[in-house]
Amino acid sequence: MDNFTRLVCRMLLLLLPMGSFANTIIVKGTVKYSNGQPVANKVVTITLDSTTSTACYQYKTVKTNPNGYYIDTISCNYTITKIKVSVENCDGKILINYPNINNSSNYAESNFILCTPGTSPTICKAELSYEKLQGRTFRFTSKNSIPATGDSIVLRKWIFGDGSMLEGKEISPLKEFKDTGVYNVCLLIKTKKGCESKTCITVTVRDSLVQPIACKAVLSYEKLQGKTFRFTSKNSIPATGDSIVLRKWIFGDGSMLEGKEISPLKEFKDTGVYNVCLLVKTKKGCESKACITVVVRDSGSIQPVQCQSKFTARIEGLKTVFISSSTVINTDSIVKYSWVLGDGKVVDTKVKELHYQYQRAGKYQVCLYTKTAKGCESKYCTTIEVTEPLNCTAVYSFERTGTRSFRFNSSKSIATNGDSIKQRIWIFGDGSSIDGNEISPLKTFKDTGTYTVCLKIKSAKGCEAMYCSRIVVKDSLNTTPPLYCKAIFSFTRKEQTIQFNSLASVVPQGDSIISRTWYFGDSSAPLTGNRKDPYYQYRKAGVYNVCLVIKTSKGCESKYCATVQFQPGNNQCMARFTDERITQKKIRFNSNTSLAIPGDSIIERKWKFGDGTELNGNVVAPEKEYRQKGIYTVCLQIKTAAGCKSEICKVFEIKDSTANENISQRIKITQINPNPVVSRFVTTVWTKMGIEVEIGIYDIYGTLKWKSKKGLLSGNNFIEIPAVELKTGPYFLRVTSAIGNDSRLFYKL
Repeated sequence: MDNFTRLVCRMLLLLLPMGSFANTIIVKGTVKYSNGQPVANKVVTITLDSTTSTACYQYKTVKTNPNGYYIDTISCNYTITKIKVSVENCDGKILINYPNINNSSNYAESNFILCTPGTSPTICKAELSYEKLQGRTFRFTSKNSIPATGDSIVLRKWIFGDGSMLEGKEISPLKEFKDTGVYNVCLLIKTKKGCESKTCITVTVRDSLVQPIACKAVLSYEKLQGKTFRFTSKNSIPATGDSIVLRKWIFGDGSMLEGKEISPLKEFKDTGVYNVCLLVKTKKGCESKACITVVVRDSGSIQPVQCQSKFTARIEGLKTVFISSSTVINTDSIVKYSWVLGDGKVVDTKVKELHYQYQRAGKYQVCLYTKTAKGCESKYCTTIEVTEPLNCTAVYSFERTGTRSFRFNSSKSIATNGDSIKQRIWIFGDGSSIDGNEISPLKTFKDTGTYTVCLKIKSAKGCEAMYCSRIVVKDSLNTTPPLYCKAIFSFTRKEQTIQFNSLASVVPQGDSIISRTWYFGDSSAPLTGNRKDPYYQYRKAGVYNVCLVIKTSKGCESKYCATVQFQPGNNQCMARFTDERITQKKIRFNSNTSLAIPGDSIIERKWKFGDGTELNGNVVAPEKEYRQKGIYTVCLQIKTAAGCKSEICKVFEIKDSTANENISQRIKITQINPNPVVSRFVTTVWTKMGIEVEIGIYDIYGTLKWKSKKGLLSGNNFIEIPAVELKTGPYFLRVTSAIGNDSRLFYKL
């Protein structure tokens, strides 16, 4: 058999199993801010919940690249009919999409438009204040709202936080609330020249005219011996004529004491770092809370065995990896690491490495407390500085200057945070390229056809981004381009309503949208006209298929649909929790990211672990050890002092120990998709441990065509590989590392 026949047989064997992709869906999309800028390093959650088999449940996360683009795969033994994709908005709310699945191409696309953090109109400003009249009646006013010079306010929208709203030109509306409670009241103004501004305040509604009197919780402590402490609240201050009627002590180890105890005695079971809090309530309704950090050790200044805490920090933007280099003597070993991260968070682990992401840039004093098996304890502190992550965007436009000549323009490519673009590489798709920093190159193609033109940029600080677009080269200059437009919308929950926003819909320059028709998926009539961001309130909870149809002045039409889930209720609090796998069957949960509005506080946490057991009280971070393998649904329900309730559930799979697993192959390529390849593909690489690898593309003669180095995490890693510059034919993808190598054949069309 000659070499050509062998190659044909190998390609036929490669293409035979492609039908197995019928139950594997590639989920992709973009995440952008409302101002059009891409959102880099944004976590996108992809969930598959098949009703056919519980074994099909999957929960995966993927991060966007510098262009705001993400891609991942999700698989099932049965036909995939529904995928949920979600992302957190800049205001902390979760946006959810249920993208349409194209089973013929195995793709599902889900794009998100996020609100732009830290931005607000500068030419107008909404101002809101109120006066309590009597009982539950309030007079609100917007008279201090400011339009720009020569502009005027034409619309005021009042959202009172109890499900009601008032839209019109009312400057100082009168509002009577039906029930007492805490309400988030918002004012949205729009001016004649199109400026919009929004402001919100928290309003506490009580039956009495008397506002709660100021009070202050103060706590201190004295170490008595060993792990025993005397806490005291004697310096807590009620207002004149008021008195403290309740003291609630929360000791940070899962225990609490509620009553009137002024100076309780507390003995901790274990050494460690604890966040101890005191909540006081007075006879006239004032509440105040104070917290302190307490370090519990077995003894005083003399350590039983010598040990020393120390760590290093690897900082990448807001993400930091802390690695302990603490030392012990002889046969001792470290059994607990307590990280005090300088932003109010304390994290306990049993491993020496901690991955943590700060919410904002700044300097933080980080401390590490270690405890050994023989009782030695040590502390080490240092100051770190985290900065905003590098962000850059590659983009270009083009215009036709001749029969086959094009002028490209990359002037709108950006590098933020004081960075600058130092390199531009143009790849024209016909085998030619330009390396340097040319902003507007002129390119003449030799032949007609369709070419994928890519621009790669690199900034002075090391940020990289790439943008590609298809260019059609024709000999005729008189062809009229087809009409193009694209309808798209996002949505957010506003109190008891859903607000839609279609401002991201796309029309070419010189065209404009003249009609928007909204279909809200229930029995209501469609909303016609040209409403860009309508509010809609559903009568009952449910899942609705919402569609938007746009028409432009030049006759282009486009339709876009998305699934919207509506669940009425109180949104003044949000249950959240993270998890840390301690052993194969033991998980530590942590709910310290659960939210309550300012002035409110979480007073009750109820955990349901999915195996018939529950934990009541207000335990922030419980540990749960399961007796047998299986799939368990873990739920957390919180309740605040103001009566707000919220619940969240997650699914976990408990497996048997993997101590006897075969580790002969520690790295492997499990998938290439799509295959054959047109311009790019996604490969799935599994590794037993985190490792740096070199990925290369080789032709059938062993010549290297492309390579790149990547840092991989343990488990599955999804890597996008460019193939636009490869010529048609077979190639090998090879992964090389210190723990093993693997390769796989693919074909370039």
